[in-house]
Amino acid sequence: MAPLLELPRMLCAHGLDPDEFIRDSGSDPALFSDPENTIDFAAVGRLFARAAVATGIDFPGLELGRDSGLGVLGAVGKMMRFAPDLGTALHALILRFHLHDHGAVPSLWEMDELTLFGYTVFTPDVPGTDHIYDAALVIALNVFRELLGKGWKPVEVQLFRDAPGDSRIFRRYFGTKLRFGAEHAALVFPTTDLDRPLLERDPKVYVQLRDELEESANRHFAISRRTLGQVAHGTAGGQRILDDVMTVDQ
Repeated sequence: MAPLLELPRMLCAHGLDPDEFIRDSGSDPALFSDPENTIDFAAVGRLFARAAVATGIDFPGLELGRDSGLGVLGAVGKMMRFAPDLGTALHALILRFHLHDHGAVPSLWEMDELTLFGYTVFTPDVPGTDHIYDAALVIALNVFRELLGKGWKPVEVQLFRDAPGDSRIFRRYFGTKLRFGAEHAALVFPTTDLDRPLLERDPKVYVQLRDELEESANRHFAISRRTLGQVAHGTAGGQRILDDVMTVDQ
């Protein structure tokens, strides 16, 4: 939800009523009051796509993602900030991204000299995926710079979209080589960067936040499983569903 919090401001700047626009897009304006709220992934794409048409901004993902970074990742982002090195931070994000986003996954492809940090939308039939990928890449770039310093830049940015007629805005945002029409939306950087220490590294704080996050996730899962058990015992065939969940958990 957090990357979309600036959407009302952008709409206002173009003379649009944010609440009316958001409702007409099928979403609840109240969701925009708290960055920890969640929103259906298809709704995110629909908002991006309609905003592009309504405002005349060709690339709203770039606009809305430009000021977002670790903060949009909530507790996971807070934990990443204190990791000892970039590789640890990225692996921690990948393992726990489901706590933040249920419609896409980050990934890391490590090679001898270069590594790709990518983002893939797996939810089917999502409109506006070009804009979602744009926002994800800008946010990823901001995250890397928060972790390693403002001067960091990737070797290449791979964009999962066709090249626009004018790519200058992308060059301005990313400041490096661009590859449009790529197989993945990804940042490409030297593999040696994975070992670089983070600016605010603090292994003790990192472990503490990691353990707190794991405890919270386990507690949430236990509550969900208990609720499912209550439903199962009161629903025809429900015990079989509960048994299946318990089997997966083992």
